This record gives sequence, C-alpha cells and structure tokens, in this order.
Amino acid sequence: ARCLKLPGAMSMLRAAMSRAALRRSAPWFGPWVRTAMQSATIAGSADFMAQQLQRSRLSAVADEASSGTEWRRVASFWTFGFLYSGFILRAMYCRLDSAFGMAMTMATCSKKVILDSIVFAPVLHIPIFYMSTGLLQGRSVQESYMRLYDRYSETLAAYLVIWPGAMLGIFAAVPERRRIVVMASCGFAEKAIYSWLELRKAAPAAATAASASTAAAGMAVATLPGAEIAC
Repeated sequence: ARCLKLPGAMSMLRAAMSRAALRRSAPWFGPWVRTAMQSATIAGSADFMAQQLQRSRLSAVADEASSGTEWRRVASFWTFGFLYSGFILRAMYCRLDSAFGMAMTMATCSKKVILDSIVFAPVLHIPIFYMSTGLLQGRSVQESYMRLYDRYSETLAAYLVIWPGAMLGIFAAVPERRRIVVMASCGFAEKAIYSWLELRKAAPAAATAASASTAAAGMAVATLPGAEIAC
C-alpha cells in the first residue's frame, strides 16, 4: 500500500520543486498573480452589483421578476480583470515607468496620463474590453465588434471622466507594487459603469416586451364571453 502512494508523493514533490524554481526565476510572478486576483474579483463584483441594480429597476418597470444573474457575464468581467488589468495593463504601465522614469513629479506623471488617455484608452483598453468580454459571453466576432461600435463613444467619455484625475494621483503617490490594487479599486466604478451602459441597452427592450405582454393579456380578457358586461 505504501508503494502505491509513492507516485503521488513524487508528483507533489516535483510540483513543489517547480513552484520553488518559478519563485527563484520569476520572483514577480506570485505578487502579480495576487494583485490580478484582486483586480478580477473587483471587476466581477462590479458587474454583479450592476446586474442586481438593473434587475431591481426592470422589476419595478415591468412589475414582474426579471431573469436571474448572468454568471457568464460576471465570469467575462472576472477574466478581463485577471488577464488584462492584472498582467497586460500592469506591464504597459511598467513600460511607461521605463520610458519616462519613476519620478513622482507633476511633469512626469502628466506625460503618463496623457499617453494613457490618448493611446491606451481609445486604442487598446476599450476595444480589448468589449471584444474579449463579448467573445467570452458567447458572441461572434461580428457581434462583439458591433457591440464595441455601438458603445465606444459613451464608454470613452466615461473613461475620460473617471481616469485622468485618478491616474494622475496614482502615478504621483502610489508605489508600483501597490498601483494595480488602487487602480482596481477605482476600476470598480469604471466596470460598474461599463456594465450599466450595456445593461441599459436591454432595459427599453425588456420594458417594451413587458408592456406588450400586458396589453396582449388585456386584449385576451376583453374578448372573453361576458367581458363587455364586466367592463
């Protein structure tokens, strides 16, 4: 019986040695994964909160219970927060630090904020967000692109309202190792707004469908025998 447990023990030993080797060769990996997990949790929570608020609103408008939580949407926000915000975006900001320096002066921070606002947001952040979350939610490439096209302007406007001031403060006062956590906290509002912008598109259709259903039910009652007497 002891011999049967040996392969499992050897596998665990090899896995432990691999993790130790990874920590030695890439000491940054563990901290980056932890901050990526925090970013993902915040992004998923933002979408979940936006869905609950929108469900309450639709229930009030339609006077009926709305559908349940779209967990695939929550998962798409979580994945975006983990992969893009936790790794890709952080790496891009590290490149900004390499290009402009780590000085927390107004001149240095302003250059980073300007580049973030005119390049990262319109060219990378918003397109990657809508295309990746659209595909993760089961949409086709064409549908994801049309979703991006439909929401691009208002999403960029929301980004430019939220982030330039926040990023100026982050670059000026927050060390790099803590930057992603602070950004994720600010990103809660951003992801909630993105989710609300998308859910808002569905609200008129849901309300219209509920109104049509109510009208159809009224017409059906009116056509019952004796309905005209009751009226």
